[in-house]
Amino acid sequence: MLKHTYYPASGSFNTTKLPLANQKQQWQMEENTEIQKLRDWLKRLNAWPEAGDQFLALMPQSSWNSPKPTDNDYKLMPAIARDVVSGSDIGARYPAFFQKLLAHPTLRHDFIVELQQHVDSNC
Repeated sequence: MLKHTYYPASGSFNTTKLPLANQKQQWQMEENTEIQKLRDWLKRLNAWPEAGDQFLALMPQSSWNSPKPTDNDYKLMPAIARDVVSGSDIGARYPAFFQKLLAHPTLRHDFIVELQQHVDSNC
């Protein structure tokens, strides 16, 4: 994995190859940031599951595999986002989808974009 660092004062970039252990740490930090972003969105919309924080606390200690996202997950995404913007508890109403959101970065990113579009269209 390559790490790119931008130095604004000089306008230069530095690219370094991270050792494997650092690559894993870097990936976990990015993953945690994205999950935190999802949590923040859902909290603001009153859609974060009641047990969501306990579930997140267990994730680093467990080794579970969530099913991969399907075409149907992407088809349902606008309806799920609409429900979430209305305040539906995503963990209670869509537990399998919620689990996939936590486990799959691409689905999570796309869902956050979908939420943003629904919030913007409701303003």
